[in-house]
Amino acid sequence: DKLRLLVLCDYIKKEMLPLVGTDGALHGELGAVPIFERLRRMALPGLRLGCLSGSVVLLPMDTKDKLEELLDSCALVPVGDTGYGRLQGKGTTSHVVAAVTQLFEQGDIHALVGTKSLLGEGWDAPCVNTLILATYVGSFMLSNQMRGRTIRTDPTDPAKTGNIWHLACVY
Repeated sequence: DKLRLLVLCDYIKKEMLPLVGTDGALHGELGAVPIFERLRRMALPGLRLGCLSGSVVLLPMDTKDKLEELLDSCALVPVGDTGYGRLQGKGTTSHVVAAVTQLFEQGDIHALVGTKSLLGEGWDAPCVNTLILATYVGSFMLSNQMRGRTIRTDPTDPAKTGNIWHLACVY
């Protein structure tokens, strides 16, 4: 219940949305949608996932009421029988990010998959205690900013520790 995992990647891979909720092959793609779907398919007991990018937001369907309180003019449309829905509606990206961040901080979401361009810099969620960097970032400064998401202190959890994982892919 205390896990606050952030997976940062370079791409959304929106074209893979039709594979969510199917048995279709994901082909080892590194992107927000395929990583979300891979984790969803693992069906880890109790793990509540979310996917947050500028154009794709996937959240547990049971967060619908809380989300509607936080956002005006939005709908969480079910994605098959996965238990997840895709956010549709009007609203600025900053309002959507703030609402999903609040759900993440409250524990309605344990693992959030997103893009480094949206969540890698300028986003504040001190609750993040585990980070997986699935990016091609070569800049020390930028990778340091992303790691900073995890090493921040959390006023609500003074004993917080952080785990940071860098993926290495060999072809």
